[in-house]
Amino acid sequence: GGLLEGFSIEVTVKGASTIQDFSKILPPGTSVFIAALADTSTTDIAALCARLKRDGMLPVPHIAARAVGSAEALEETVRGYAAAGVEHVLLISGDVKTPLRPFASAVDVCRTGVFERHGIKQVDVAGHPEGSASIPDAAGALREKVEWAEKAGVRMDIVTQVCFDAGTIVEYVASLRGGGIGNAVRVGVAGPVKMSNLVRLAGTLGLGPSSQLIMSQPGLVAQVATLNDPSALLSSLGGSKLGEGSLGEAGVHVYSFGGIELSAAWAS
Repeated sequence: GGLLEGFSIEVTVKGASTIQDFSKILPPGTSVFIAALADTSTTDIAALCARLKRDGMLPVPHIAARAVGSAEALEETVRGYAAAGVEHVLLISGDVKTPLRPFASAVDVCRTGVFERHGIKQVDVAGHPEGSASIPDAAGALREKVEWAEKAGVRMDIVTQVCFDAGTIVEYVASLRGGGIGNAVRVGVAGPVKMSNLVRLAGTLGLGPSSQLIMSQPGLVAQVATLNDPSALLSSLGGSKLGEGSLGEAGVHVYSFGGIELSAAWAS
């Protein structure tokens, strides 16, 4: 119950290939986000979307604005996702340092009208509790997207980057609310994962200061084989204003770094 109720979860095409049937590991109607990694084709993502739909899940493919080669490619991608039964996407800017392509930011993609044309009813965006190196004015960029969604009549939830510190997360959501942004927030939580993998991932994912904190704990090096357990973070959040509901609609998004089955079992 609590914040975990109605959790969403993230998979990769590769990680999903080991799962026979998603309905055996996740509650029916779970939103399953599909990471758009550099080596994953949109065709493979669309195929996984169709499969998730057959297994009773709600597929949510990621679209990285800066990785889109052209307006035609964007149109084709969203058309393919819609044909696979998708009505909900996660739109991120993407981390390409110098956008040489037509879309420098997520809001540029929103403004093409591609989502309305293909019946996409929900477009989620990323939230950055610890700031973002690749988006200088993250708060301003978020406000632009929220305003677009209101005009377009599209639902927009904010899915946060992984953060390991409850205080930082609560402060971030409070600052959104203080700035007049009332959209639902899904707090990004790392599902159970070996500490050694988390240390490796922190570098590649550009995780914020709270991950450094986790890794600088005395004795941690000796426990690299132990699992990161998100339960303590969740109980801190549960007892906060966020968990009590005074900061508006909130839920949890599980990043399954340690494998989808492990994360699904923990969250369910």
